[in-house]
Amino acid sequence: MGHARKAAGSSASGHRGGVALGPLRHGFIDLLEAGVLRREVARSYTPWPVCVWYFMRVPATKVEEVARRLSGLEEVRLVTTTGGTYSIIMSVWLRRVEDMTVLERQLGERLPRAEIMDRSIVLPTPKHMGHQLDPRGKRMR
Repeated sequence: MGHARKAAGSSASGHRGGVALGPLRHGFIDLLEAGVLRREVARSYTPWPVCVWYFMRVPATKVEEVARRLSGLEEVRLVTTTGGTYSIIMSVWLRRVEDMTVLERQLGERLPRAEIMDRSIVLPTPKHMGHQLDPRGKRMR
């Protein structure tokens, strides 16, 4: 893991607001490694600009196995199981819209019991949490 930059406004002794940054940094690293926290990146800054949500139906006896296998795929950002019309909902990031076809063919070959019932492509968001965004997804001032 790379070194975190010193927080703006911190003193030469490495304290900010009465908290030593070293132990705080190590605490965050421990939480990240334990899987309690995760780092996030704006999709627009990655080579994966396309977000697609898949809504799948899987036999009840296979849901856990299919969810586990889906979560191991590189493109997958989220896999969740639900009660209702769809037994699994999955979010993926892709390099191109055309990659949907490739992914769906692979899923059909590897997980024939997982039936894709619906899919939704996420369109670019011009505003997030009250802030106007530029074409790259960065907040405009």
